[in-house]
Amino acid sequence: TFSGKPGQWDLGASPLIDGNKLIVVPGGAKATVVALNKETGKPIWRCAANDAAGYSTPVAATLAGKRQYLIFSATKLFGVDAANGRELLSVPWRTQYDVNAACPIVIGNSVFITSNYGRGCALVDVTSSGAKIRWSNRDIQSQFNTPVLTQGMLFSTSDPAGNLVCMDPRTGKVAWKQPGFEKGGLAGVDGMLIVVDGAK
Repeated sequence: TFSGKPGQWDLGASPLIDGNKLIVVPGGAKATVVALNKETGKPIWRCAANDAAGYSTPVAATLAGKRQYLIFSATKLFGVDAANGRELLSVPWRTQYDVNAACPIVIGNSVFITSNYGRGCALVDVTSSGAKIRWSNRDIQSQFNTPVLTQGMLFSTSDPAGNLVCMDPRTGKVAWKQPGFEKGGLAGVDGMLIVVDGAK
């Protein structure tokens, strides 16, 4: 219907339900992201951001006073107006094989993103006039797991060494690293981290 082009590993993003809308990312040239009526399936709006789908699930957020959906597509992070699908911000983020899989993490009016294949991570500051990268480094390179934000710090498994990394998102500085986790997933529960050893 939307002429989406799946990536090398097909489509991986889950739909997002927000009120009466179902947000999907088919990755079509004229419908990169689409809002559907969740009851009828009829399109409410389409955003032609001219990018293929990534593997990351859309995130609803209010940034710089604007309700929007953050999309981590094949080659960029962009935000679209929740009301009409108009593109509000865009930050290029190219990775090998176009793999952007971890979900964006909203921290106030900023957004943390991370990808593997040597790309690393960044904090993107959002204002009413757009967005720009505050800092970027390679201290967190998540293949597909979304980091956990708790107690003001980010925690993530990271290539290439397979470390569990604790990072201050305001500066990008690493507080500590713990080896032995490979690409394992993690969750935050009651002030604790549950981290899976991702070794084969």
